[in-house]
Amino acid sequence: MGQQLMTFFRLLFMTGALIGLVAVHDNLLGSRPGATDLTAAYLCSLVYLSVLVYYILGKLGMLAAMGPARVARPSPYHNMDGKTEIVMGTPKLTIENVWILVYGLGGIFFVVSYTFLGVEPVCLTCMGLGLGVLCADELVSPRREMNKLYTVVRTGAFLCGTISVCLIFVDTFKSMAARFFTTSNWIAAAACVGLPFIAQFLMLCVRDYRTYTVGGVLEMGEFGLPFAVILSLCVLWTAEGQRQQASAEPSYAVFLNETVQWYHNLTHEGNDENTTRWIIYLALAPLLLVPSVVLYLACILEGFAIDPLLCVSLALSLEYGTRVGPTVLNIYATLCALVGMLLRILGEYELKERPIFTGQQESTALPSVVFRKKRPDPAEPEGEPLHQIDEGEPEIQA
Repeated sequence: MGQQLMTFFRLLFMTGALIGLVAVHDNLLGSRPGATDLTAAYLCSLVYLSVLVYYILGKLGMLAAMGPARVARPSPYHNMDGKTEIVMGTPKLTIENVWILVYGLGGIFFVVSYTFLGVEPVCLTCMGLGLGVLCADELVSPRREMNKLYTVVRTGAFLCGTISVCLIFVDTFKSMAARFFTTSNWIAAAACVGLPFIAQFLMLCVRDYRTYTVGGVLEMGEFGLPFAVILSLCVLWTAEGQRQQASAEPSYAVFLNETVQWYHNLTHEGNDENTTRWIIYLALAPLLLVPSVVLYLACILEGFAIDPLLCVSLALSLEYGTRVGPTVLNIYATLCALVGMLLRILGEYELKERPIFTGQQESTALPSVVFRKKRPDPAEPEGEPLHQIDEGEPEIQA
């Protein structure tokens, strides 16, 4: 029952966080689907700067509360091959682990983060398709022992989540093809379609080829955070260069460039109300985004990629239903996602058989060792050891 509740609350929180990020963005910054192709990446860059501020404040709070001696104490690191290896001080990281945990995980964090923001539902749809591949891999080569009934129920939940995402993909494929491929907008197509799908395969490398755990999921996330922040700074630096170029050239067409339109709205002089909304959004978004990314990472590492898939499918169906309007395929997608969540929760029920006591079994109140041990003789001296019945002698029948 405990595993069922944990699964239920995990699904509930991740789905609520994805829907909440979309609601906060639409209410504070306005919903303009398809206005810009790289708005999600620029917005994620600003959010990651806010995450960095929260991270620094949290570290300073821990340092002030526990002191430098307790914060800097060494922690054990375990080998993922089953052998325990203690590494004191600096963790033992090879070049392969640096590429995987720092660069690979940092890139995955950035892609997954701007996907979770919900600004571009196309990104979330392609990410759901990639998660379907991860779920199929977990069913083919499970990371833990699964009985037949659990495998059947989990397969049903996987099919429901995959069908839900596929229905949404079919419903929006025409507009997506007209937006990205017919106009040869390959940069936006790679950012919105390719990277969310490919990032799931990179997550397989992080899951399978890392050698040392770094204390836990949070400590592992700290290795990927710096590179994600570096990517954010690069994106913001590029946007600032384009803004300065637009300010220097008198061409009116440059000012309408979609890649810098978001920056003009943020830095427009005298727009105090818009700036206040941006500050509120950047303060609230990390509180929903960071736990969602951490849960996503934990689910992949533990072999529960089905949970992010179901959350993404339900959030997608609700997002398209509110922005575009409910369609037949959208309603079917919502129902499939709900059925998949129900199967996922029911699949964690552990059926335990009660032990049936028979007269041939040993009594729990009076074990047989009582009959095997000889009672001490008061006439014997205390210094001599007590005699025990030889194992070859027959047992005393009760």
